[in-house]
Amino acid sequence: MLIVGAAGLLYFSNLNRGHEWGDDFAAYISQARSLIKGNPSAQVAANRFIVENSSFSMGPVAYPWGFAVLLAPVYGIFGHHILALKSVVVVCFLIYLAVVWLGFRRRHSLPGITALVCLFAFNPLFLEFSNQILSDLPYLLFSTLSILLMGAVIVDRKILVTPRWDRIFLGASISWTFFIRTHGLVVLVTLFLTQLALAARRTGAITQPEEVRLESEARSARHVSGDRWLPFLPYLAFLVLVSIWSLVLPEGGSSYFGYLGDMPWRSMLGNAVYYFMVPSEFFYSLAFPPEFYFAGGLKFIVYGATLPLALNGIYRRRSKDLHALVYMALTLGLLVVYPFTQGIRFIFPLLPFYFSFVITGLEEMCRKGLHGSGSRGWLILRRTICVLPLLMIFITFGKASLGVLEMNQAQKGTLPYGPYTRTSREMFTWITQKTELESTILFFKPRAMRLMTGHRSLMINNSEQLSRGEYLCYYLREDPVAQYVQIPAQEIEALKTAHRLEPVWSNPDFALYRIHNSQ
Repeated sequence: MLIVGAAGLLYFSNLNRGHEWGDDFAAYISQARSLIKGNPSAQVAANRFIVENSSFSMGPVAYPWGFAVLLAPVYGIFGHHILALKSVVVVCFLIYLAVVWLGFRRRHSLPGITALVCLFAFNPLFLEFSNQILSDLPYLLFSTLSILLMGAVIVDRKILVTPRWDRIFLGASISWTFFIRTHGLVVLVTLFLTQLALAARRTGAITQPEEVRLESEARSARHVSGDRWLPFLPYLAFLVLVSIWSLVLPEGGSSYFGYLGDMPWRSMLGNAVYYFMVPSEFFYSLAFPPEFYFAGGLKFIVYGATLPLALNGIYRRRSKDLHALVYMALTLGLLVVYPFTQGIRFIFPLLPFYFSFVITGLEEMCRKGLHGSGSRGWLILRRTICVLPLLMIFITFGKASLGVLEMNQAQKGTLPYGPYTRTSREMFTWITQKTELESTILFFKPRAMRLMTGHRSLMINNSEQLSRGEYLCYYLREDPVAQYVQIPAQEIEALKTAHRLEPVWSNPDFALYRIHNSQ
């Protein structure tokens, strides 16, 4: 496919040798390394030390192992090579584009499916995000694949290989979704609710359009009557694979579901409003360059324009895409009651379905117009009105993506900050060579410290807990995040004056102190 090939060239060209300071990437690489070394339990124990002894929780003791399993073969071949590890994320995204093309092509015309794939392929949002070692894009791949397989095999009752193998593949895909992120369990719940709804349709409890009913009956007739266990095969495949993984790999304790506690209604309402507005970030680059638009407001206008189109598409595909609607509702419900928000990445799995409905609404408007039929000139005008905004969006996406690529080239394939800069490598090397391996280093990104040096590390943001380590590595740059996960600078000066901290090494970005715990 030309689109996937062009996207691959763009995305691989944009990879750089740096990474942001976000600590999750270090946990994923560490888990992948532990799989290659055959000691995943030791990795879980080391991360448990970080989580339980830092000033506040640094996330789960172990992330689900699915993404680490994808990284492990690459780590086994190339070692800690940041470009090679990032390529796993890019490959997952390119496969996702192919899945979107194959899965939605029967729902759209050729221009429609091309537009849908291009909305993702050349969106600078995903171009920038693919430069990080995070599980969001692999999860997007497997969750989308699972829902599309569900639609083809369960709703449309198509035979891709054989009825049995199709359902086994569906169960395996759902298990991989769950294996990458625990809230992938909503895909399994979606399957169950979809099967219930389809059973209600067949018994007449839920009405459906006549053409949908006849098509469903014709497809059902092609299945042999003896396959009464077919509905249960996805669950069996899921349980078998999850059981195997549970036996082979250690669990990390609480998952994201453990954070679903007592959420006040006001917070839920705030989350609902937040996730209603956050899809506008899909069009954030429409304010690029900023001098052409008013404070990025164009993204809200464009997003608002997609809402009636999406509602039209949902109405027209409500029977054939019931499973997608159930999945979207369950995922949004989970996000509303989840206490943390982290931008648009949490709704990545919903975007292909949302924009597929948008494209359907746009296609219908182009086909029939706003008021039914009309003159040929009016039809041409309507289609121009439909196509022109998409064309402008694609041009803006393309310019913004090229801008991202040019910025990366200007930085010579690196980042001016993060754990892979020259100053960071100097710091990690000095700690590795000059400090005791059994010592504990206090650092604002403890999982990155452990990945780079092999030392135990903790995040401490108050001087009362200074005795938990032997060394303090202090990040000297002004960083809005670092100020919350480090001891305040004025306290550092007081601790130096009191001889609690002894300077032992420094460079422009870091200062390393030996901690004297005896008073």
